[in-house]
Amino acid sequence: MAAKSKKAIVGNKRSFRRQTAGTLARALTDKAIRQKGFMKAELITKWPLIVGREFADSVMPVSLKFPPGKRRGATLEVRTQSAFAPILQQSQSRILNKLNIYFGYSAIEKISIKQGAMPQKKTRLERQVKPLNHQETQIIDQITNGHDESDLGKAVKSMLTTVFSTKKF
Repeated sequence: MAAKSKKAIVGNKRSFRRQTAGTLARALTDKAIRQKGFMKAELITKWPLIVGREFADSVMPVSLKFPPGKRRGATLEVRTQSAFAPILQQSQSRILNKLNIYFGYSAIEKISIKQGAMPQKKTRLERQVKPLNHQETQIIDQITNGHDESDLGKAVKSMLTTVFSTKKF
């Protein structure tokens, strides 16, 4: 009994090694992704690389369902807008080929197309830039103090120009 408790203590020790944010996020999202049937989170995260740009913007993987007890012959459910569905239907064999090449074996047998609204892409607003006045230009020149030729001087000048030229609301 004492040996069991000692193993539990050893197993619960904290690890103080550094981990990347991606590793930590993967640990948190893996369970949710596996509930949707995806073997790997990479199918979702690398979707644009797997299927290509022409389909990545218009098609979104929803779930991956394997037959019970098997790792072949899965059905991939995807969502697309109704206008893009006929194009996707015609390109289905090409997408299946790309997916199975990614997995390294014929993991996916068919694609089930569901038509529906796609999530809106976040668009970045352009920064509104105002021209620098004489006083701001003098401040930048004074701070860089003739170091415009070095890489550090160029970086500092660029940063200060961005800070001063960004409109404040």
